[in-house]
Amino acid sequence: MNKSKSAHILAISILLTMICAVSAVSGDGSVSQDELTRIDTINTAIRANGSNWVAGTTSVSGLSIEEKRRLCSARITPVPENLTVMCPPVGAGVSYGTFDWRNKDGKNWMTPVRNQGSCGSCWAFGVIGAVEAMIAIDAGDPTKDVDLSEQCLVSDCCNAGSCGGGYPTGALAYIRDHGVPNETCFSYRARNSACTPCDDWAEHAWKIEDFAYIDSTTDAYKWALHEYGPMVVVLKVPDDWFYYTGGIYEPTVSFSDGVGWANHCVVLVGYNDAEDCWIIKNSWGKYWGENGYARVRYGNLEQYNYGYAVINTTCPGAPVILVDPAEVNATVPIDGNGSMNLTVTNNGDDLLAYSMIDDEGWLIESPTNGTVEPGSLANITVTYDATGLSAGSHSANITITDDDHETLRIPVHLTVTPKVISTDSTGMEKNGYLLGDDVYVKVYGLIPDTQYRIYIQPDPVNEGDTLINTPLDFYGVESVISSPTGQIANTLIWQSVLSSPWNEKWDIVLDNCAAGTAGTYDIAYDGLGRFETLASDITPPVVSSVSLNKTEVTAGDSILVTCNAADDDEVSSVAADGVELVRSGDVWSGIIIAAAGGTHVVNVSAIDASGNAGWNNSTSYTVIDTVIGDTVSIGSATGSKGSVVTVQIGLAHAENITGVSPTITYNPSVVQVLNMSVNTSVVTMDMQGTPNIDNTAGMARMSLTSAGITVAGTTPIVDVTFHLADNNGLSTDLKFVNTAMMLSDTDFNAFAPAIIEDGSITILMKGDFNGNDVIDIGDVAEIANLQSGNLATTSENLVVGDFNNNGLIDVYDVAKLADYQL
Repeated sequence: MNKSKSAHILAISILLTMICAVSAVSGDGSVSQDELTRIDTINTAIRANGSNWVAGTTSVSGLSIEEKRRLCSARITPVPENLTVMCPPVGAGVSYGTFDWRNKDGKNWMTPVRNQGSCGSCWAFGVIGAVEAMIAIDAGDPTKDVDLSEQCLVSDCCNAGSCGGGYPTGALAYIRDHGVPNETCFSYRARNSACTPCDDWAEHAWKIEDFAYIDSTTDAYKWALHEYGPMVVVLKVPDDWFYYTGGIYEPTVSFSDGVGWANHCVVLVGYNDAEDCWIIKNSWGKYWGENGYARVRYGNLEQYNYGYAVINTTCPGAPVILVDPAEVNATVPIDGNGSMNLTVTNNGDDLLAYSMIDDEGWLIESPTNGTVEPGSLANITVTYDATGLSAGSHSANITITDDDHETLRIPVHLTVTPKVISTDSTGMEKNGYLLGDDVYVKVYGLIPDTQYRIYIQPDPVNEGDTLINTPLDFYGVESVISSPTGQIANTLIWQSVLSSPWNEKWDIVLDNCAAGTAGTYDIAYDGLGRFETLASDITPPVVSSVSLNKTEVTAGDSILVTCNAADDDEVSSVAADGVELVRSGDVWSGIIIAAAGGTHVVNVSAIDASGNAGWNNSTSYTVIDTVIGDTVSIGSATGSKGSVVTVQIGLAHAENITGVSPTITYNPSVVQVLNMSVNTSVVTMDMQGTPNIDNTAGMARMSLTSAGITVAGTTPIVDVTFHLADNNGLSTDLKFVNTAMMLSDTDFNAFAPAIIEDGSITILMKGDFNGNDVIDIGDVAEIANLQSGNLATTSENLVVGDFNNNGLIDVYDVAKLADYQL
């Protein structure tokens, strides 16, 4: 490209920058003609000087000369006597190239660009900007954006300066000796002020251990950026500095009616040898320079005798929130998962409220928030799930924030290893191999299209171990190449296992030939699996813990059989009474069908891979023949309040009954049992003792025996007399539970337990047909319709309307009810 064309392009770039800058001006959007003239003058001088930066409208370009002069008010102290100025050690190499604390290890360690406003406090902002960055660097946490109080330095708290200017060394010394609080404790006002921070500011003040004077040479500054971190520097700038919008700045224009050459304090954050420049952070907001930063030509920061480096920041007192461990390191196989516990301790004097978040989807914390009493701790479960993650190293951060907005970052480093599975020839997972077996392997989660060497090593193999060629009888393969999806299909690696020793554990190592150290186990790159070689097996499996879900059944019932089976090799199958059981982990289960009457032993057998069989015959079930059809009935009753009713318990379709022990349960607030007695129609049943009636608990019981009776239809055997409460509209269920009925026939005697039947009693009010608790004209109409035959009479109608107890609704009952209504 020729020089003329380059000049045209630069002119166009300058014009576009001016247009964009003007369009960004706040307020009414106007730019004075004087400002435009100065911008044009500066850009003309830049072109003439052959410089590579652009002047334009910025956040400070429109200020008056006096306002601009006030912004650049750093003062330089005389060099102290016996001062030790730090220089690179003799022979120390300086890393040339590009270095920037905004992108150190891929992370930004700088806090956001601030704005000093109209106050001459660049000296305070330059110092605070460097200290804030050092807090994050010392903590190893680029997200630790602590916002410190510049106002504390500008105010009467500190004698280093004011809005009229100040000494960076004085500010550094004050932070070293006294500390400085957070912005929220003493917010910036852009003016001089009294010393009025929050009451407990000293307890929460951040300090530095010290600061160092750095020799003002290019190499010394570069060395100090690496050795210490971002630095405080002062540079001399003319008027054009206020118009800088981008590029590599070097002084060009100083107007005769301008600020002259002013001292301005900034933060030095990096350098770029390819562009021959420094990288600095200013304090005029993001609408100056390159989002608040500038690139400055080498030589322009080295004008004074030294710059200043911060030495070690210190936390304000003991941290209120303490997390253990401070860093999480875990290893899981691909698609695997795991968990661990974090403890959050409250070292403060007040209740601590905390919350936590993470920056990766494979981390889960539970709970994610809570409170901790002073001196106490809370346990947090951290689960890491490698499903979908590739093999290798993965990093995340858990950020814990307390109710004072202080944050603590817990780094999490997860190593995901390939999944190496020992198998048989069909690809089924297999962990134990016998004489003559073939050992196969299949692998998931390797680096795609990569060569791996296979080693079989005595267990255990640990990180960094040297891998050796074990003298085994025969390797199926010694190296493989992973598929494009990072897998190795089922592959023979040891054919016809013949050699001793037996009962040994072995590790399968897939050594990545392209990463890590060849011939060494590197957990981040290599795969690891395990198997065993077993001696010839003559030991049968052991079947234990055989259980049935029920032991008293009827013929044809389904019975769930559950058991455990263990073997020194591997259990191949388990059966119960010839029915194959299904395996789930170490438990085998299945359904067998109950045989006909009597007691039956369940035969459970297990067979291992060598054909050895083990048995367990310790469990049995009993078949109880059931009586066909209903065997018990219980009546229901209705009655008027305060009346006495009788409910009958009956038997049906039963042969040779030798004993009955009926139990009735009821609601004692609705009814009370007056008596239980043998029904007179059953003369062969004898009552044993007296009925047990408990009207507090609502239960009545009696026992009957006989030489053996047989009933074909329903036969009442027990009468239960109840007294009804004085409230109508109530009801109670009657539950009959036969606790011991012995049935017998020519073939067997059987016990029929827990036969349950339900009945009920309902209390009705005399004359209240419509159930509204009063006798009204509606009830008179109802009884008249019943007496005349217009409505059918039911048992409930008789209870309510049969006043003379003759079993009918007649004119006497109608007249009686009419009298009540009147």
